[in-house]
Formats: sequence, C-alpha cells, structure tokens
Amino acid sequence: MLKKVMSFDPGYNTGWVCWLDGKMVDSGTVRLFGKAKDMTTDLQHLKLLGAGFRCEIEEHKPSEVVLEGVSLWGGSSKSQAAALRGDTFWLAYLVGVYIAICHEFSIQVTVVDVRTWKGSLPLEALQKWVQRQVGTTMSNEHEYCAAGIGLHYFGRM
Repeated sequence: MLKKVMSFDPGYNTGWVCWLDGKMVDSGTVRLFGKAKDMTTDLQHLKLLGAGFRCEIEEHKPSEVVLEGVSLWGGSSKSQAAALRGDTFWLAYLVGVYIAICHEFSIQVTVVDVRTWKGSLPLEALQKWVQRQVGTTMSNEHEYCAAGIGLHYFGRM
C-alpha cells in the first residue's frame, strides 16, 4: 500500500506538499487574502486557516502529517521581536489547531523543530536544494519550507 504524507510549514501562508511514497505529487499554500486577513481577528484567522487546512486534508487524505513546530531562537532579534508581538504564541495556537484537525481524522502527526530540519540554512540555499531534490520550482518560500520539512522526514535532508 502506498504511503501518503503531507508536510506543512504553518503560518498566515501555510505551505504544504503532498508526498506519495516519498515522491512529491502536489503542493500549494493555505492563505488568507485581502479582507479576510485585514479585517478579522487573530481567532478568526485561526478558524479560517484551520478550514483551509481541513480542505487540504479532506482532498488529499494523508495517513500522516508532518508539521514544523514553534521555536524561539534566543540569539535572534527577529525571533524575539515576533515573541514580543505575540506572533510566536499565535503560531503555536495554529499548530495546535492543525494537530486537532489531524486527530479528528485519525491522522498520525509528527512535529519537527526548525533547528533539526533546517538550522540556519538561508532561504536561497534551501530553494536551490529543494529544486534539485524534487525536480521542480515551488510557488513561494512557504512551499519550499514545506518541501524541506518533508524531505527531512524522509531522511533526504
């Protein structure tokens, strides 16, 4: 039986990649657009992104989901600023929403730490590496990160 896995880079623009036996078969982004992003609350953002995530899960029917967890980089002023704004906490809530949805569908969840799968690898280097591994370009950095997360899961990063 073929193993279907989806890897996700959670955020306001949640990148995802669908894998079938370790080969990329589809990718995309769950995102908030225009008024939905500008005129709704953080809680409504979680609901909207959760609904988009649920649609991808229902469409692709993976047996396992791999998510990037939330990390705070102590030596990074960018990471510390995100924590002070509350963005890090919001992201942790979003990951929780995604995990809860997976549990509703009895989908196994693996959470990976960014330090483990990517470390301090610059985005440009990640993009080139992912392109070589999967043989195609992605639409945005979030899909590249989702692909990197999946490649790490499959032991190819």
